Amino acid sequence: MAQSSHLKVLIAGAGLGGLTLALLLEQAGIEYTILEKHEGELIPLGSSISLNQSIQPLFEQLGMLKELESISKPISSMTFLKENMNKIGSLDLSSDAVR
Repeated sequence: MAQSSHLKVLIAGAGLGGLTLALLLEQAGIEYTILEKHEGELIPLGSSISLNQSIQPLFEQLGMLKELESISKPISSMTFLKENMNKIGSLDLSSDAVR
């Protein structure tokens, strides 16, 4: 049986990583399929994420950096809490601030 050189990628999960990979594959013209165990429409959870400077090249490659910067808000610290809202610790990020 002859092997095809046509690349097809299977992505497990439609979370942040899976969807980002799908965008990169789309830009590269590579065929992909996303498998997601959740049935029905994916609904955003409404949570926030923290992105430091090391992730900026990825968003630049995706063509999304300017838009992301326009809706982003810099943070100077993070506080980590348990589910009962007791403080676990904190992190000073003031030296990482770019904007």
